[in-house]
Amino acid sequence: MCFNFSNSKKAADIARRYGKKLDIIEAWREIIEEQKQNEKYKVNFLSEQQYNISGWSKPYCMIVTNDKELQVMQWGLRSKTMSLKNVEKYDKEDWFINANAEKIHNTFPYEFLINSQRCIIPVTGYIEPHYPSKESKAEAYYIHLKSQEIFSIAGVWDTWKNPETGEERVTFSLITTEANDLLREIHNGGRHPFRMPLIIKPENEEKWLNPELSSEEIDKLIKIFSDQDMEAYKVHD
Repeated sequence: MCFNFSNSKKAADIARRYGKKLDIIEAWREIIEEQKQNEKYKVNFLSEQQYNISGWSKPYCMIVTNDKELQVMQWGLRSKTMSLKNVEKYDKEDWFINANAEKIHNTFPYEFLINSQRCIIPVTGYIEPHYPSKESKAEAYYIHLKSQEIFSIAGVWDTWKNPETGEERVTFSLITTEANDLLREIHNGGRHPFRMPLIIKPENEEKWLNPELSSEEIDKLIKIFSDQDMEAYKVHD
């Protein structure tokens, strides 16, 4: 689910969209350029070119929290709450890429984060695979909103310190819901079919980022986004 998402906007555009400062983005510019040169992550999110980034490659992304500045976090949650369980087990597995909204209050490690450490992943669109038949290869479809050039995908975040190196990282997972009719038709295969990102409407963005929101109020914001404002088209090779 949400294997790739994209953004064709500069950091300044995103900061302006969410009323955030840019200082931390400037601080990370050198790091991102170094990653680009090393081809560790084949993305430069500060360029004007549209990029597609995958959670499986664990890239660094621009993230909106209740902080005054935009944040830079790594996709693939590693939580300090892992110390409550066998951290070696999780070191051998994939990082936590996506969180299931229906189970988020009762699933480790999201249950420790959903009440106070929510975030927004700003995107211009995202890509999902579609399988025309069981035998065929997947086709990529690009999904975006008709009314919002930059829109908000909900997520949770946390800090994690590598027990071996002492390195500290700030990481996030995005949240998914059941798919609406459009996405159910498109995202019809793979490991987690019939899912879509939890999209937060502009009027609810400040609420979502409020760390004092009750569990009941959080649940009211977890809704399947209507397909009436969504468009999708096949990405040509």
